[in-house]
This record gives sequence, C-alpha cells and structure tokens, in this order.
Amino acid sequence: MDKVRVNAQTGCWEWRGRLATNGYGQLSAGRTTRQVHRVTYEEHKGAIPEGLAVDHLCRNRICCNPDHLEAVTNRENWRRGMSPSAIAVKTDVCSSGNHSLRGDNLYVYPSGVRRCKACQKEASDKLREEKRLARIASGESRGRQADRTHCPAGHPYSGDNLHITKTGGRSCRACQREAARRHRERKRAELEASGKARVRASDRTECVHGHPYTEENTYFHPDGRRFCRTCTRAVNRKSYERIKRRKT
Repeated sequence: MDKVRVNAQTGCWEWRGRLATNGYGQLSAGRTTRQVHRVTYEEHKGAIPEGLAVDHLCRNRICCNPDHLEAVTNRENWRRGMSPSAIAVKTDVCSSGNHSLRGDNLYVYPSGVRRCKACQKEASDKLREEKRLARIASGESRGRQADRTHCPAGHPYSGDNLHITKTGGRSCRACQREAARRHRERKRAELEASGKARVRASDRTECVHGHPYTEENTYFHPDGRRFCRTCTRAVNRKSYERIKRRKT
C-alpha cells in the first residue's frame, strides 16, 4: 500500500489516496470500491463479523492501522463518535449545551434515542409563533385571543357578557346562551321525531294536576313563569299545617 504514510506521533497509517465524501479512504478492488480501513482489518484480523462495524479507536478516519481498528456494534460505534447526539450521551447535556439530559427533562424514544424536552418545547413554541405571525400577515388570523375585544360572532368581551373560565380563558355569554338554545331546539326536534316530546309549558291549558290555566287560577311570576293558584294554595296549606304540628 504505497499510498499510506505513517504518522510518527500518533502511529496512524494515514491514507493518501482517494477519499469519500464522509472522509474515509477508498480504493478500487476490481469493479467495486471499498473502504481502506475495512480492507486492512480483513487482511490483518480476518473477516468482519456480520452485523458489526469497524471503529477507529484513534478517531482518525483516514487511518488504516489494524491496531487502531476494532469491530463493534453500530450503536457502540455511534456512541464513541463525536456527533452532537453522541456527545450528549457521554456528557448528559443536550446539543444546545443549556439543558441537562436527566430527570423530567429527558425523553427516551423506543429506539433508545434521547431528546431534551426543553429544547423540543422551545422549537415547538418558535414554530407556533412563526405560523401565527404568518397567518396574521396573510390576513387569515385575528391574532391572539387574549388581544381580541370581541368574540367571533361580534359580541364584546366586556361587562356581563364576559365569562372567565376556571383555566383563565374567556368566553362570550351571548354565544353560550345561543349555543344552549340551539342544543335545546335540536333535542326537542329529536324528541318530536321519536314521538316522545312533551307539550311546552307555555302551550299547556292545564297544570300537572289537571287544574285549568284560567285567568283567575293563573299566577305569573316576575321572571315570566306561570303557576297554578290552586296547586300553590295547596302547597302553602300543607306547609302551614306541618309548621303548626311542629309547634304543638
């Protein structure tokens, strides 16, 4: 191998021939191209076991010294490398260098890959903010809900119309009432279609006990509800008798 030069300081057999884009030495073997360090390993140590990769102990990719080569698993080869993820595994610090890959900040995928939750959250927040600004710039968004003065239906977020939820969010009472009304109408239509609907209280001519809703027998509450005077007197009489019995 006339294209090899020995480095006296490190002992590496440095390849001076063609290099691949990833930095490993290459040579032609017939009609195929092979990596120099793998050829050297096979010549001096035998065949490479199936499923293993040849790792450079000296971390010098152009080295083909068999004493600097070792057959290891792909995972071990990656762990020994200098990629950001390999450095994070060895130092317990994420690739940004700002967060510890321990405790609640560490997420491990089923494949064994580790991720920093803080970095993931920062990336998600940044992407979300960029999308929000893009929607505002294109006119597809009205901005943050906290910055809006009116609900989507046009009702103001103020006074009695503003409802603050337990989580701190805002909702429109007018829209809530309208949604409740539509829900009641939908349920009533379903009951009528199934034959199970009852007559509305405002459409009844008699109370639940059969007393007619005549002018003399009807009492209207200030909130608009209608009551039967005969039933009301009966309830009051029973309450009076019950209180009288307690006193005696």
